[in-house]
Amino acid sequence: ETLGAFLELAGHKQQSIQVINQILGERRYPLSMEEIFHFLVKYEEIVLNRLRDEFFRRAENGYITFAQVEDFAFDLGFTPLPHSLQEVLEEAVKCTGLAQNFDVPAHMMPVSRPVFERFSSLLVDRDGFSKSEARALHLAFRRFDRDDSGTIDVDEVPPIICWLGFCTDPTIVGRATADSGLSKGALSLEGFIALMRRHRELEYDYTLRLFERFDGDSDGCINATEIMRLFRNLGVPLSPEALFEVVEDCDLDPERFTF
Repeated sequence: ETLGAFLELAGHKQQSIQVINQILGERRYPLSMEEIFHFLVKYEEIVLNRLRDEFFRRAENGYITFAQVEDFAFDLGFTPLPHSLQEVLEEAVKCTGLAQNFDVPAHMMPVSRPVFERFSSLLVDRDGFSKSEARALHLAFRRFDRDDSGTIDVDEVPPIICWLGFCTDPTIVGRATADSGLSKGALSLEGFIALMRRHRELEYDYTLRLFERFDGDSDGCINATEIMRLFRNLGVPLSPEALFEVVEDCDLDPERFTF
């Protein structure tokens, strides 16, 4: 049960008992924190290898779609945003040295196995964040580590989140710190990244629930008036002018916003 709780905090809501038993073997005695950490690393390694094998089952003519890549990311226990996935995918293409037409949006790119494997490694190495997001998190941590001790205080997490440009419900921040086993004291860079990963997951779930609440007819879309109300609930008042400027810039349908 304890290992299951740790896996859930790491983003693995659907857990494989077979993989857990494979790692533990015959051991059933209490594990130290170091052993639990190595267990989590091994668990994600095995899951990643299984997902790579799954690539062949889902691929058509050696390729999978962006939607399938997104599903793989969630299967790995991450909650990346679409623009983050696109950034990681484009980086993976460049790393493999394969020819790719970047005039085609990333979400329309056919994804080959070499690109998918590089994409998976990049995502795991950065705890589900893109390169630019990881850079911003590292910069924020260094900025608030005023004494260069390699740690920050847990109480500094809310202002860091605001400094990063997020407007979030304080209860989400509180739950993320509590779920991570943190309430007071020092926080290392690794702990901070793990906490932000949990924060993103909770914020994503919260926003999704809000979207579903405003989607009265459950057709997967809300209109301009409803999205302005949704943003108010998120603590981000949005003027009609700002909304329609975004709509024009992103070439969106102002009456049909999908999640």
